[in-house]
Amino acid sequence: MNRNYQNLKPYKDGHELAVRVFELTKNFPEEEQGLLAGEIRKAAVKVPAKIAGASVYHGSQLIAAFGRVRGRLFSLEAQLEIARDLYYIGADDAEELLALCERVRRSLNQIIFRLSR
Repeated sequence: MNRNYQNLKPYKDGHELAVRVFELTKNFPEEEQGLLAGEIRKAAVKVPAKIAGASVYHGSQLIAAFGRVRGRLFSLEAQLEIARDLYYIGADDAEELLALCERVRRSLNQIIFRLSR
């Protein structure tokens, strides 16, 4: 695996996702800043961080590490859907973030598929 994780598409997209999450969660109600907003931020930051951390692995360990990142993406999506349903983020913003999650997941799936062959 290329150890220059910053060139990986899922890292770039994950970084973009984390930045957008931080921008949008600034507008959450004050009482949610340490709760749902904090959980969403943590989940979003872990996506590019875990991709970066996975770059030290090879073969089946790398596949497993990227699989765990996919799991984090599903958790983040659930949290974003809750925030949308509580009207903490608008439907358009939520769709943008969910689309970014999907883009990261697809990129990870492509890498996993290539490594599995």
